[in-house]
Amino acid sequence: MHLKRPGILFTLLFSGVIIYILYAYSGTIFLQSINIGGMEEVNIYYSKLLREKGSLYYDTYHFPYSLTLYTPVYFYLTNLIQDVVKMPLDDVWGYYVSGRMINFVFITLSAALLLYLSKTKKIPIYTGLFSVGFFLLHIPEHSLAARPDAMKDFLFILSMLMLVMYHKKQGMAWWWCSILFSILAVYVKQDAVVYLSALWFSFAVLYRNRWYLYGMGLFWTLTILIAFFIQQATNGYFFENIIFSNVEFSMDFLPRWWRDIQTVGGYSLIPFAFIVYSIFKTRSQELVRWSMISLLFGVLAVMTSIKFGASINYFTTYFIVLSLTIGLALKAVIEKTPSAISHMLSFSVLVLILISNISAMDHLKSIREKADPEKIHAIETVSKHLLLHYPDKKVLALDQAFIPFLPYEMVSKGFHLVFQQLLYSKFGFEGSEKIVLIGESEKIGLKKIISEVDCLVLEDNQRSDEIHRQFYADAFKFETKIAGYNVYLKE
Repeated sequence: MHLKRPGILFTLLFSGVIIYILYAYSGTIFLQSINIGGMEEVNIYYSKLLREKGSLYYDTYHFPYSLTLYTPVYFYLTNLIQDVVKMPLDDVWGYYVSGRMINFVFITLSAALLLYLSKTKKIPIYTGLFSVGFFLLHIPEHSLAARPDAMKDFLFILSMLMLVMYHKKQGMAWWWCSILFSILAVYVKQDAVVYLSALWFSFAVLYRNRWYLYGMGLFWTLTILIAFFIQQATNGYFFENIIFSNVEFSMDFLPRWWRDIQTVGGYSLIPFAFIVYSIFKTRSQELVRWSMISLLFGVLAVMTSIKFGASINYFTTYFIVLSLTIGLALKAVIEKTPSAISHMLSFSVLVLILISNISAMDHLKSIREKADPEKIHAIETVSKHLLLHYPDKKVLALDQAFIPFLPYEMVSKGFHLVFQQLLYSKFGFEGSEKIVLIGESEKIGLKKIISEVDCLVLEDNQRSDEIHRQFYADAFKFETKIAGYNVYLKE
């Protein structure tokens, strides 16, 4: 009886933590913000573009410079759901709400799947609930926004579950399913290929089973074949969008490496201390294997800081693996010393881990601060004005919030992300002067886009005025001011 009471207590505690976290995240679904994280408005444009034109990938080097950064599966899924509920094509806010709602569902499914994965490893239910709570604490804003990240994380957990089931039951159906879900994850978001390859390779080395290597090879082969098929189906624009016009890195990566090491170290110090203690106490080979996988993903999370935003995505994957490893550590300790005191001490460590990681949810505060219904109204007002008075003009709006509100043929899109970064590089805005862009987009230059557009929209502030004076004074003249934005036309 004494052994059951701690389990019941902590089952209730961790269940309450999970419910609270999910409730807090659900509050972002209807938040009136153009971008709660990860250039959300650009992803809204992708969903809208696919519904309106039936394709995602177009020429990135000519107006309107449509640049789709990601692989297509997520956007086809959101479109399917939006079509089922008969959402109007021009309901921009509907795209935001439906996209965030779909991601919240994937976050919830990921939590349930992680709990089931814990069960397959014979981790007690209350320990599995802790693993889920720990994972949910580290959900980034990218996964809450209408972006592919939450679906990608779900498929990563699903692929990992299939690999675990293959190791446990040696059924080839599990092996094939893991390959299938790995490929699907890559075509939800292409960076999944990195850590799924790392996962397959880790299983091959640590479990000494050549079929994991065969699986990784087949996963790569099929992924590449599908990529070439899509390349042909999109008139050669697929690679141009997701690779050649989408390669960027920061030369200023050493400070960010140090920052990310501090982040990983701060959140991981107590968990890894407990894991190391558990290894020495129990000598569990399974725990050693998963500790090494966790360490590998932690290193990947830090190394990817060379690309903007990448470490945010990889940290999520790292915390998925780490949460399961902590569960395995607790299971090993309890099995080695199955006493009530051992239970209480171990569970106290779990509570300490949660408390030490609670600051991971601080980003929710900054997300809520992004709520700006006035800006949404201003964007809608200016967009309606442009559509009414200049329907045939080609528009460059440096505020990318306009992208989903204006027709495909009217407003410059993907290239102006590159264009904006080049401007910031020139003037040194907000520490972006060390951005380096690789690819054909950099060679296009500023003059080309200025020569092709007829209308310029700038936010009425000092930074925009500085950009205007330096680059546009000779080409454009002030036309009107609407809702805090200045509209310029070619002379």
